[in-house]
Amino acid sequence: MSEAIVKALDEAASRVGASLGKDASKAITDLYRDSSSKLTDVVKRSVGSDVEHAGQLKQIADKLEQNAARTGVSDAEKATENAALKQKLSDILHDPGSGTKPTIKREDNDFSQDHFVPNDPKTKQPKIDKTTGKPVEVGKSHINANGDLEPANPNGKTTMTQHVIGGNNPAIKGSSPYTSFAPSKGVGGKQYGSHEYQVDYNKLQQDIGGGKVNGVEIHDPASVQGSIQGEIDGIAGQHVVVPHGSLPNGEMTQPEKAAFGKQVAQQFGIKGEAKNDLTARINALSNSRRDNEWLVKGTIPGSYLTKIR
Repeated sequence: MSEAIVKALDEAASRVGASLGKDASKAITDLYRDSSSKLTDVVKRSVGSDVEHAGQLKQIADKLEQNAARTGVSDAEKATENAALKQKLSDILHDPGSGTKPTIKREDNDFSQDHFVPNDPKTKQPKIDKTTGKPVEVGKSHINANGDLEPANPNGKTTMTQHVIGGNNPAIKGSSPYTSFAPSKGVGGKQYGSHEYQVDYNKLQQDIGGGKVNGVEIHDPASVQGSIQGEIDGIAGQHVVVPHGSLPNGEMTQPEKAAFGKQVAQQFGIKGEAKNDLTARINALSNSRRDNEWLVKGTIPGSYLTKIR
């Protein structure tokens, strides 16, 4: 199990245990950090399942914190919510996993194109550059001439958080060394195209670690969301518990994001450009949760790609 996954599980176990008691924390610790022989006896899990469980545990920890901080509700209502979250925890701990090969997916309508033309949100027509009079072109990940999945700019300086926030900004997305992925089964929140490639991330990570693949980094949802959360905390000057929204996978509605952003800005005295940065990162974290977004930095060799549709 990778150090990053262990860290995510330990952090989640600590936070869940603080809310549900030491028995819940001990259950997680025993399951994931005990001797290899005991792990084998309990359940055989792939690293892929551990990554997924780390993300699920983090969501439970977030919701427990939010539930504890709720106002205007009775202790009985909070206890009911805690009971439901405790049941989810139990389901995770006793889920034996599917045993299938862990993969992540990339969807697109045209993998051969190294750019796309966004629509103007007002006219719904292709966005036109006011200087050149030509359609705006935004760089994107694509299958290159060698059959590899290449990001918009393998040597670009766009950060993980900027990539998630970037949207249709040519300067940001066009300079991104990252490619976005979602889990290949059941938990990604939005379809991005009619064609799909999948990557066996265990195999890719193994070969990165073994020196067979250079210049490639894999960042799981805990890493991506942690990067965004860190910037939110940096703007506020302390940790901010960003609530999960009412939409599937914890996505917040636009009114929920606006209300929460306003609340945090007022609480910490955040104004001007910093307030805009805060709003953008709250939106990015919500979207990343929705998609359970993974980011891969660098060009992925074609031998690790499987075309699905």
